[in-house]
Amino acid sequence: MKSDIRLGQIYSILVIAAFINAVTFVVIEEVQKTDALTALMSGGTLNPIILFSFAWAAWSLWEAEIEPLANSRLENLFIVAMIALIYIPMYWFSWVALTLVGLRVALSSFQLGILAAYLAVPLFWGKLIITFIGLKLLWLDALIVSLAAGYSVKGNMIVPNDQNDPIVVLWSCSSLHGLNYLVLAWLTFSMVNKTKARDNWHILAIGLLGMFLINWIRLFMMARYSHYYDYLHTGTGSQIIAMITLVWIVGISMFGSQRKVAA
Repeated sequence: MKSDIRLGQIYSILVIAAFINAVTFVVIEEVQKTDALTALMSGGTLNPIILFSFAWAAWSLWEAEIEPLANSRLENLFIVAMIALIYIPMYWFSWVALTLVGLRVALSSFQLGILAAYLAVPLFWGKLIITFIGLKLLWLDALIVSLAAGYSVKGNMIVPNDQNDPIVVLWSCSSLHGLNYLVLAWLTFSMVNKTKARDNWHILAIGLLGMFLINWIRLFMMARYSHYYDYLHTGTGSQIIAMITLVWIVGISMFGSQRKVAA
């Protein structure tokens, strides 16, 4: 068996191990909050896009011919280091390992490597960025919705004029959170259809705008009509919005990954 194919298989196994280690705590937490059957049916709260992208990246890596580094000792040292990171019983080390493996693969297969690395963005790097500069990013959602509703804004809070409790825009309710899944789906379907991710960028721009609008409408309804808050936040309405968002993301990504789309 050729060494480059074998190298692809090694990195595929590392991606699988790192991803499973990283998301296990999320699934366990969901099982503890609900029950095993409900958690299983909901994918352990994992977005189906990230599950599909992970499966495609792992399978593609297994089949890929990864060109080895000129320095085989450095290659072996990198693999050992990734195994060590994954073995550490702290989930965020696995996200780091997944990112580094993706960046290493990108040296040989750029689009596949970026896809593997981007798997860590929605559930780890995005949250980490919010931790450090959260208000500056979440402020945009709060500002737009506050202007539309005629309310005031304070940081990432939408403050109603009727003395009702403010609506706090957190990472999971932000437009940026959804945008990450759109980019991930875009990268994946570009590989599925064997096109370049930078092709048809105007379709991606439309998709990003749509993601903003869907989330802004949801937040507006929650802020302006408080009796719909629970319905849209955790009730059936939130599930409907999630389904609309999923259909939009998949539809735009599939359409935009065609070889030629008129501007």
